[in-house]
Amino acid sequence: MLFRFVLLTYFSSTLLLSSVVMDRVQEFVDRDSFLQHYSLINKLFANEDRFINGDRVDQIAIIERLKTSGILKLYLDQPQPIEITFSGGGEPIFFMKLLSDSLQELGYFHYKVLETSLNSDGLSWKIEFVSDYLLDPILLYESLSRKGCQIVDIERISLVRWSYKVDIGEAYLNVQPLTVGEKVKLKTPVFDYWFQVDGGKVIEFISIANNWHPYITFYDSRLNIINIFKKDYKRMKLRLKIPNGAKYIKVTDIYLLNNIKNGLRVSLE
Repeated sequence: MLFRFVLLTYFSSTLLLSSVVMDRVQEFVDRDSFLQHYSLINKLFANEDRFINGDRVDQIAIIERLKTSGILKLYLDQPQPIEITFSGGGEPIFFMKLLSDSLQELGYFHYKVLETSLNSDGLSWKIEFVSDYLLDPILLYESLSRKGCQIVDIERISLVRWSYKVDIGEAYLNVQPLTVGEKVKLKTPVFDYWFQVDGGKVIEFISIANNWHPYITFYDSRLNIINIFKKDYKRMKLRLKIPNGAKYIKVTDIYLLNNIKNGLRVSLE
């Protein structure tokens, strides 16, 4: 008898809340939570216009409302494997760099790449990490937005399996910008140094009492490699001509990043 009551309640609530917005709400919330918070959900999404952006449902607005109201739970009872799939068009290397940078910003340094595939629709990149907390869609959205990316679609396949479709058409790396005439002192690196250059013909590096063996890569706006400079001996001062079309520069050491532990001074001319 109780089962019939719960079943009828579920179907009744689904019919009452049937709409493009509510369809998406029910995709992000499991059935038990939906039934438990039925009245609150009905109030939260009564004004559906707030969750429509043009001709599309604003999934980020829906998830944010569910999260702040406490309906969408991102924590788990215990650590378990969490699977995330990212897909989208554009240059594959650029795509993965943007996403890996955002994952690092959110504290995800250790994850396993399960699959990387490329087809006519673009790149699909599937990763897995073990945690007792799900990847927060809102924090991911904010991080990607700071790089000019847009999350086009989000799918909750199961509690621990999510899929994101990302548009990188207007994307850029959110890295240290350098302008002509500017001199920058860099601190001890945690990761490779990255720069964005707009203009300038020469870049100069001064090593601050380091054992630095330069490994410098010049990229275009979509991270296609233009040129690589590397020397297998210690350098204290280095001046390099910036290749035509260079947009980004990565600086590291041939052997160990710790060889630049005292930082560098960089200037653009």
